Amino acid sequence: MRYYNAVSNNNNLYLANFVESGTYLTISELAFGYTFDAQRYHILNKAGISRAQVDIIGRNLKIFTGYTGLNVLAGTPTVRFDDATYPLTRTLTGAVTITF
Repeated sequence: MRYYNAVSNNNNLYLANFVESGTYLTISELAFGYTFDAQRYHILNKAGISRAQVDIIGRNLKIFTGYTGLNVLAGTPTVRFDDATYPLTRTLTGAVTITF
């Protein structure tokens, strides 16, 4: 009954039932790279390559949170609910650089 009284009185007290912590820790970008040098890897010398570099980049890899809603990153400092935005897309990208 208390819930319906709060709604009918046109106030926001009923929203307190839906409030939860929005704290989070995120791994937003992580990059790994390795360089293959022709002095160490002689097969590169045979192909006429002096150096080759391989990189892997990951973005929006993980969000650690206890939040049960759709997106803990949604909202603004004045509007704090997640009804209009989707979570960021996780991407993995690779790059190969060859020096002759």
